[in-house]
Amino acid sequence: LLSMATMMNWDRTGDPEDKKPFRTLLGHGLVMNEAGKPMHKSDGTAIWFEEAAEQLGVDTMRWLFLRHNPAHNLNFGWHACDDIRRGLVLTLWNTYAFFCNYARLDGFDPQGTQVAVKDRPDIDRWILSDLQLLVEHARTSYERFDIMSFCMEAERFVDENLSRNASHSDSALGSMSWLYRPTSRRASRTSCRCPSCRAPIELAAGPSDPAVRAGA
Repeated sequence: LLSMATMMNWDRTGDPEDKKPFRTLLGHGLVMNEAGKPMHKSDGTAIWFEEAAEQLGVDTMRWLFLRHNPAHNLNFGWHACDDIRRGLVLTLWNTYAFFCNYARLDGFDPQGTQVAVKDRPDIDRWILSDLQLLVEHARTSYERFDIMSFCMEAERFVDENLSRNASHSDSALGSMSWLYRPTSRRASRTSCRCPSCRAPIELAAGPSDPAVRAGA
């Protein structure tokens, strides 16, 4: 990839600085097996990308790499990825499915008039405020190339604010109401769709990630 990126931009400019394929490179340590030892095809410890992507899902694998401290080696394996899938991916998907089911029953129309933030309940304004703090944390972390810090904060937001408040609230939608404010009781058959595969709100089909679809 480095060679291809260099050659693709080599003839476009005479400035040596512009010939560089990238400005900053953030790498990481070696990828080891779950025991912290090198993977080898000969001893059967190697995990092929296609196999991992099919069984674990690429989103799970991406998050595992992003949340890891790049200064250390990454211990990659089925158990490590499954922890991410169950702890974050499925939690986020199930929370979204919870919202979709009740939004459909409530006749939510995403194209309807939005309710001003100042007119929303305290719980709405609270979680929107916390979401903005997460966005600010993300920008700061990306500027510092500290993606791991953002991932940890995002997991906290999903676990503590999004999923727990949605599932333990006394009301049907609980704190998920910040995602929408119905302005009409008219039902809308296309009121909500999966952000991954655009499946209808009835959730007959899960997201495109087969691992999430199997565990949801």
